[in-house]
Amino acid sequence: MKDSSRIIAALKDASPIIEAVAILLVAISLVYAHRETSLIADQVRESRRQTELVHSANKRMYTFDLLGDLSENGDLANANYAMVQLINADARIGADENGKPVITNGDEIESSLFEDLQVDDRELVALLNYYELIGSAYASGVLDKDLVLQVRGGPISRAYEVCQAYIDARRTSLGAGNLYQNMQVVANDFRRFMNDR
Repeated sequence: MKDSSRIIAALKDASPIIEAVAILLVAISLVYAHRETSLIADQVRESRRQTELVHSANKRMYTFDLLGDLSENGDLANANYAMVQLINADARIGADENGKPVITNGDEIESSLFEDLQVDDRELVALLNYYELIGSAYASGVLDKDLVLQVRGGPISRAYEVCQAYIDARRTSLGAGNLYQNMQVVANDFRRFMNDR
């Protein structure tokens, strides 16, 4: 019993020291836990940054792939070449009574100035559909918008302008008021993009 009394007395005397050591150990563990939490937070931030970089790079690659289809696809390449000729001639495309494309001077008057120019309905629709596909992906954020505007914004805007009467006629004949709507969005955004420069 004497031994236990001495142990109890020694513990009572050491109690403030034990409390101080315990508090010190808790403080050290809190500092260590905070440090670990900070390291984890830094790792999470870096991981998010890397994910965003990869996503951005993938978006740009997909954009380049889709924009590159124009030069690789025969119908699209032919239609694009014809569109460039129409743009350079300051021509417009309207529609005849059967909905087929007709080259005009912008006043809905067919002109002998455009006898050398031809437009194939199938190729024209393929080009407009391609531009609408780009516009849909652009509007939904799948494509890199700046890249689309810089690389294809001008041609899409000019093609929309050249084909506006034809597009309006197709919208009416098909009863689809939103036909080529996303192509129009790219065309409008390109005009704003150019005005802001």
